[in-house]
Amino acid sequence: MLYNFQGGADGANPYAGLIFDAHGALYGAASGGGATGNGTVFKLTPPTTSGGAWADTILHSFTGADGREPYIPLVFDAQGALYGAAYFGGASNQSVVFKLSPPAAPSGKWKYAVLYQFTGKTDGANPMGLIFDKSGTLYGTAAFGAISNWGVVFHLTPPSSGVGAWTETVIHSFTSDGYTPYGGVMFGQMARSTARPSPAAACAQQQRKGFAASSTNCFRRRPGPPCGPSRSCTAFWAITRLPSM
Repeated sequence: MLYNFQGGADGANPYAGLIFDAHGALYGAASGGGATGNGTVFKLTPPTTSGGAWADTILHSFTGADGREPYIPLVFDAQGALYGAAYFGGASNQSVVFKLSPPAAPSGKWKYAVLYQFTGKTDGANPMGLIFDKSGTLYGTAAFGAISNWGVVFHLTPPSSGVGAWTETVIHSFTSDGYTPYGGVMFGQMARSTARPSPAAACAQQQRKGFAASSTNCFRRRPGPPCGPSRSCTAFWAITRLPSM
C-alpha cells in the first residue's frame, strides 16, 4: 500500500485513476474529501529510501464554485501542466474543465484555472474523458446535455493569446444513435468510444450504419456486438475529420 486516504483534507475516493510524471511521482484526483468535501487533485511522491512511505501533497482542493467531484484521469501537456474535469460544479453546476500549472520552484503552489464551464445545454454536461491532439486542442465526451440530454463529443481550443477561456466546439450530439458516452475518445486510424443505445433505437440500430456530416467532421456508427431482448447493446462510433478543400 502506497497511501491510505483518511477522507479529510487529503481527499477520499480517488476513482479517476493515476498518471506518472517523468520523475516517478503519481498524480490523481479524489472525488470526495478536501477542505470543503468537494474533492482534490493530489500528488504522491515516492520515498527516497526503499520501503519508505509515499508523501501526499494536495495540489488543489475544490470549492464547488470551481468544480466538484472529479472522476476522470488527469492528462499532462508538453509543459508539465495538468488538465482534468470535475463532474459537477461551476457556475451552472454542470461541470468544468480545469488546468493546474506547476510552480516555478518545487516548493511553490500549483496554479488552478477553469478553462471551460459547461452549461448543460447544447454544449453538454458531465465530461467523461480528455485527450490532447498534436496542436494542443483537448477532445472529450460529455455524458449528458445537448439536444436530447444524451451527451456530446466535443473539443476545446485554447485562446490564441494563451490566456483566458477556451472555446468549445461540439463535434456530435447524440440522439437516436446512442447516448451517455462514458468511454471518452482516443486517436488512431479512427477515434472510438462507446455509448449506450437509446431506448427508441434499441438493438435494430446495431445492424445499420448511419452517417452525419458537418463542414469538418463525418460521424459514422459501427455495428455493436450481437444482442437480444434480455441483453443490452453497445454502439461503437467513429468521428473522422474530413480533408480540407
